[in-house]
Amino acid sequence: SRPYSLMGGRHQTVWFDRTAMAYNAPEDKAGMAESVEQIDSLIDKIVGSGVPLNRIGVAGLSMGACVALHVGYGAGRYAGQLPMVSSFSTFLAEDSGLDAAAAARFKPGGGAAAATAP
Repeated sequence: SRPYSLMGGRHQTVWFDRTAMAYNAPEDKAGMAESVEQIDSLIDKIVGSGVPLNRIGVAGLSMGACVALHVGYGAGRYAGQLPMVSSFSTFLAEDSGLDAAAAARFKPGGGAAAATAP
């Protein structure tokens, strides 16, 4: 759990903090980075157990879907390498770092830029 501003700072089981339920509310970049690292670490373990990366996907609902988008297309270690990313009923903050991270990772024309996994 982490402090959640929308609940008066009380600890809640959430992926990252939100200061308002609004498009222009700032993205919790530190919280998002922690959540992406948490999922990347799980993928590390799955790959380490012998499951090929091309058989692993991420999906989420609401906040979890936002994290899934960042894992699959953003700055995560496996971004651009997962065969499936799914998001249901989600959102991105206006200042989300996802667009810039994805633009840096993906080449024009639809091909993924070179990315390496541990």
